[in-house]
Amino acid sequence: MESKLLMVVAALLRNSPAQPAAGKLPLARRTKDELQGIWTAAPALCGLLLVCVPIFAHHGTPGSYDQNKVTTLKGTVTSFVWSNPHCQLYFDVKDEAGNVVHWGGETNSPTVLLKAGWSKTIMKPGDEITISVNPSLAGAPVGEILKIVLPDGKVLYRGNGQVPESLR
Repeated sequence: MESKLLMVVAALLRNSPAQPAAGKLPLARRTKDELQGIWTAAPALCGLLLVCVPIFAHHGTPGSYDQNKVTTLKGTVTSFVWSNPHCQLYFDVKDEAGNVVHWGGETNSPTVLLKAGWSKTIMKPGDEITISVNPSLAGAPVGEILKIVLPDGKVLYRGNGQVPESLR
């Protein structure tokens, strides 16, 4: 199927209706069998593109967070979302003026976090935490979670070995 798809795509690129290749019929004058092959492969090609584009777009962490800066905050957990593709932690932090700022942190998938010692019940609303994140490049109160110190002193790391040595 793959080789047939590649042949059809190559034929489409070589033989556009506006400028047929020497000795080739324009697309409009193809035989029924040739057109059927093209129309069979076209949905498969579109489906392949629809699947591939989100895969390439998914990992935008370096483009969203400052990988060269670490911000450490003390806050109160408001919600911990244990779900794919990435778990999310929401917490409140008081700024210098005493105003509450609602923060969000992104980390790895539940599978990766389980291997690093996390669980879906490890944090609950009201827990006081100290958290280190790579902050948003846009200045929004969000970050990529690197390290969390829980109320009992337990330390949680991101789970994939991407924690700067200075935080260990």
